[in-house]
Amino acid sequence: MLAFLKTRRIKTEFEAQVLPLADRLFGFAYYLSGNRDDAQDLVQETLIKAFRSFSRFTPGTNLKAWLYTILANTHKNNQRRRGGWLELDEAIQHEDETPGLHSTTDSPEVVAIRAGTREKVRRAMDRLPPEFRAVVLLADLEEYSYREIADILECPMGTVMSRLHRGRQAIKRQLEGERTGQGKHEIEAPHGM
Repeated sequence: MLAFLKTRRIKTEFEAQVLPLADRLFGFAYYLSGNRDDAQDLVQETLIKAFRSFSRFTPGTNLKAWLYTILANTHKNNQRRRGGWLELDEAIQHEDETPGLHSTTDSPEVVAIRAGTREKVRRAMDRLPPEFRAVVLLADLEEYSYREIADILECPMGTVMSRLHRGRQAIKRQLEGERTGQGKHEIEAPHGM
């Protein structure tokens, strides 16, 4: 009976703490995998793994970072089995799911300008190699620290800093190129990254 109660308590805590983060996980999974079906599978696999080890999660630590780590590792393992990273052709998140992008008092013109800018940034991010996109997403959209990103992606902090710098510079070149009509500027991932 005691084991049943403990399992029930864990299930209740998991549902209360983890399931509200499922949409954020989906956004990251979609960004990494490149399509809706693979993202849903990745989130489902992540949630299963998280539930199985939830009793070992330390309350008070960063739950979202813990889940992102599980998701990133699951994705990496799946990609290794498939033979490499997938390239993305679609946007990283649904525009309407991003809170705080515009206030209800903004004029339609301001909302349109912001939407156009977001789309340009998304196109620039889509041109980044996946390992750069992941770092830029975690740093600039999810606001993780270098250390947290290094832990999530299981790579050295110097690599995180380098990828973030190079990713941001590539996005800047893309946006400047669109503004001036200079075309696309893509960066290649260095060999071994």
